[in-house]
Amino acid sequence: MTVQPRVSPAPAKDMTFSTRHTSVRPVWPWRWERALAALAIVAAVVGFWVTLRARFLAYPGWLAVQKADFILGPIAVGLYWRLRRPNGLLGPVLIALGLVGILYISESTTAPVLFGVGLYSENAIYVLTSLAIVMFVSGGLAGRAERLIVALAVISQLAQMALGFMDPTFAPGFSISGCRAVCPANGFAIVSPPSWWPQ
Repeated sequence: MTVQPRVSPAPAKDMTFSTRHTSVRPVWPWRWERALAALAIVAAVVGFWVTLRARFLAYPGWLAVQKADFILGPIAVGLYWRLRRPNGLLGPVLIALGLVGILYISESTTAPVLFGVGLYSENAIYVLTSLAIVMFVSGGLAGRAERLIVALAVISQLAQMALGFMDPTFAPGFSISGCRAVCPANGFAIVSPPSWWPQ
């Protein structure tokens, strides 16, 4: 009779699964992004309220909506773009555009210096908007044509700003940002206009 050797059974494998939870990265991991989003909301509300009460403006209601949108829109899209493409340049450009929109609120005041800040913020909005449009496809200034477009935008707005230093009656340039009659004085008119300057 053959005796079969005894084989010790293999130790049973532990069939229990680990219940350890992995940490999930929050959607907004940086405090400054949350603070920026809160700032955008507060500034948009303030801009809407201040502009709506500025009775010297030709279209205070429409302009109030526009100024709130100039803040909330670019900052919200810029934060989203930065979340999806953290190494891209378009997100910071859009955020900068929204921050300049906060300065644009001051164009709804009658104080000459603040009104001048609002006037010149229009030039920065124009340049940053041009830059964002050109950068949208490639995420940067990929070619000579893109850089030329942005350079022309910068030169044209610098020239307009230089004219504003000589004109105390310098008026807003955006389509619905005009005044009912005479706009507040431009507080940045610090240079006397030449003799040939039209009065």
